[in-house]
Amino acid sequence: MQRLLAFIFEHKHWFLLVVLEVFSLSLFLGDGFYRRGLSAYISTSLTGHVNEWVSEGYAYFKLSEQNDNLLRENARLEQELVHLRRQISDAQAENILPQVLPSDSSEAVRGYAVARIVNVRHTLGEVYYIINKGSRDGIKKDMPVMSAQGVMGAVLNCSADYSIVIPIINPKLKLSCTVKGKGYDGQLSVNDGTTQPIFNGVPLHADIATGDTLLTSGYSYIFPKGLMVGTIKQKAYKRVGGASPFANYSVLLRTSFDGLTHVYVLLTQPMMEAQTLEDSTLKTDEQ
Repeated sequence: MQRLLAFIFEHKHWFLLVVLEVFSLSLFLGDGFYRRGLSAYISTSLTGHVNEWVSEGYAYFKLSEQNDNLLRENARLEQELVHLRRQISDAQAENILPQVLPSDSSEAVRGYAVARIVNVRHTLGEVYYIINKGSRDGIKKDMPVMSAQGVMGAVLNCSADYSIVIPIINPKLKLSCTVKGKGYDGQLSVNDGTTQPIFNGVPLHADIATGDTLLTSGYSYIFPKGLMVGTIKQKAYKRVGGASPFANYSVLLRTSFDGLTHVYVLLTQPMMEAQTLEDSTLKTDEQ
């Protein structure tokens, strides 16, 4: 017993520390205002953080679905924007009347259809334009096609809703032209491998100057007389062949094919009967 008392007395400060700690802990765990406030603070803070982590985790797993929804909405808005831009562009084109209609052949032109260029096809050095109007809109093969400034080409073929246009910059299309006010006739064409239109078949003595206006001559089953074509680019000419009596001139076309978006198809009646008669007669003569 003496040894126990001696041990306690020797380590009395440790026993005092334990007693004080137990007393302090009992006060802390007692039903007091400070304990309740601290407990509420800890539980609220912990609950808030847990809820925040759960919400962030749930939102993270929902990101994929939200991203898909945003992509679909963006695609829908983009489609509507493209559609509205096309409507605005078409409406603006409808209000731009081509100032190149013939004055003395207006009876042959019974109106025009405004069409938008939807594609440009290059094939072996030849170019073709596809427009978004066809037979449903009254368009037929061999109808003349204009830009807002001048002759653009002719309808090569058409379906119900689309047409293929061969432009005057295609080597396969030859356009009969005349010099305005001077009466010199010739042919406008583009040689293979070039993009420079040439007015050829003109007599060497013809008085043609730079800036002279070229119009369609009317010697055609497609183009009425008096349509704007372009202007003579340079007065200088060179012979076609060593002993040819004809000269040719480079031409600045009124139609600018760079950035061309809309065209006007003149709803003339193609003279297919005359073309058929000519072809059959010439074929008979050759035989």
